[in-house]
Amino acid sequence: MRTVGLLVAYTSLIGIGLSWITAFYFYLRTHGSLAPEQSHLRGQLFFNWLFVNGKLTGEARENARKVHIAMAVFFVCILVAGGAFIVAVAPR
Repeated sequence: MRTVGLLVAYTSLIGIGLSWITAFYFYLRTHGSLAPEQSHLRGQLFFNWLFVNGKLTGEARENARKVHIAMAVFFVCILVAGGAFIVAVAPR
């Protein structure tokens, strides 16, 4: 059980890194795909990216949606990794 727990935990740690990189990539693409009339949203996108999605249009909105998905995967991987480490190191 310890080996399986560690395997799941390390796999989740890899998922944490990959999902964070993916979220950052799409975050940069969101900034790059803002229309000129939406340039005033850059500051809001930096400080409260979660709540700006309703104001975005086109490709910027699609990229912001991908950021949200990647961050959801990031947090799920954190929970799975934490639980797997607890299972792996629990005394028997």
